[in-house]
Amino acid sequence: HAQGYLEVPLYFCISCYRMLLGTSGTSQRLVSVVVSAAAVYFIQRVWSHRRKKLFQSAMSAKTFAARQVDHDFLYLAKRVIAVSSGRFNLVNTPDRGRCLVAAASLPAGTRIRDAPIVPHGSDDGLHLCEATAPDLKAAKSFTSSDLLAAIDFLASLVKSLASHAGSETHLVVEACAGDDKKEHVQDELQSLWALYRFPCDTAPFPMLRRWHMQWRASLAKVPLETVEAAWQHVVPNWRRLVVTTPRGQWIEMADGSFELTLGHMTVCGLWVLMALCEHSCEPNCALLHDGHGLLFITLRPLTPGEAVTTSYLGLEALLRPTRLRRRELHESWGFTCACARCCTELTAAPPPSRATPAASSVAAAADSLLLERCRVPPSEAEEERAAYCSRLVTLQQRALALHSGCAWEPSAVALSLLAAVFAPAGAAHEALLRKHVELCERLLGAGSEAAGRAR
Repeated sequence: HAQGYLEVPLYFCISCYRMLLGTSGTSQRLVSVVVSAAAVYFIQRVWSHRRKKLFQSAMSAKTFAARQVDHDFLYLAKRVIAVSSGRFNLVNTPDRGRCLVAAASLPAGTRIRDAPIVPHGSDDGLHLCEATAPDLKAAKSFTSSDLLAAIDFLASLVKSLASHAGSETHLVVEACAGDDKKEHVQDELQSLWALYRFPCDTAPFPMLRRWHMQWRASLAKVPLETVEAAWQHVVPNWRRLVVTTPRGQWIEMADGSFELTLGHMTVCGLWVLMALCEHSCEPNCALLHDGHGLLFITLRPLTPGEAVTTSYLGLEALLRPTRLRRRELHESWGFTCACARCCTELTAAPPPSRATPAASSVAAAADSLLLERCRVPPSEAEEERAAYCSRLVTLQQRALALHSGCAWEPSAVALSLLAAVFAPAGAAHEALLRKHVELCERLLGAGSEAAGRAR
């Protein structure tokens, strides 16, 4: 009866009382009235009790969820202050959720080194070599540096989960409402569990299951469910970047010979400030990886309380029309961009007719052609090298225009390096070399390893 199923027992009681008191109509009516009143009373009491218990359970779950969210927010807010040395704050907004804001006035060119939540992966594949079984030649199965960097980061994540005894505590704590153990867990991976994840579970990741069978025995002990739960927090927050400073590397050619080349390392990683930063198609900060760690560089002065924004898109995507940028962001990150640039371009540009394409589409087509021509290196002919450098200058001007002519625009370093490499010999070549060194010193510091390499 405590479950509230009183209808059948009460009606059975009515029949029993009729049998006991006889067939008198008055007695039957009296018993029916009394027992019916009792039935209504007890049903109301039981359902009132059930509603109260359900309400208390719902409020308890809501309170636990709110407490967990508050705890995560407070923890991340402390991490932001510590990592940024008090120059950034984390705030909780009703419309945009958690976001970074400037805690003080920051001039353009301010450098803030971010802290990794998990050591980044790269196309060097070092984490992957350490994580896989000795007889697995993992590097042989990759033809894409981006894919190798992503799997290398996965190996780094699994190594971190295996090296922390509290890596499984998160799953236990979530299943035990009212348990305060999470407040006492001192785990370097706590930042990961506190990060945003998509509201609904994403589809299973076959990659995780496929690679879980190839880890070393010590890493394979990490439950696959733990890796999948951690990956849910990785997907909305990680980033693929290209290291600004070049490196020399040996490339195996098709005939088995080796050739020394100049290239850029690809990295995939998860950093505290980066994961909490908002996107904008006209950002006020840029991300720069120097081969060791991630740097925030302010592209213009920031005022206290101003939102800190970076772009989730690369230079090529930022040069596209609003519609294409929004579509890429929605497909890759699950949101529709509402930054100031997108809103301004949508309201300012009239809808294009079929006969006359929009000016933005024409400009985007020209930018796409320019980028494509800059991807192909010139021949040794002086004229082709000069024309190639001219195209690089045009592309650099387009990049500067995106950021209101900011001198700290990071893509300028890569473009100036290409110009310095392919410029025809002479005074112009010497000037481009000096310009590249100046850009590296300005962005990364005169005493940085990157500036030393440039020199």
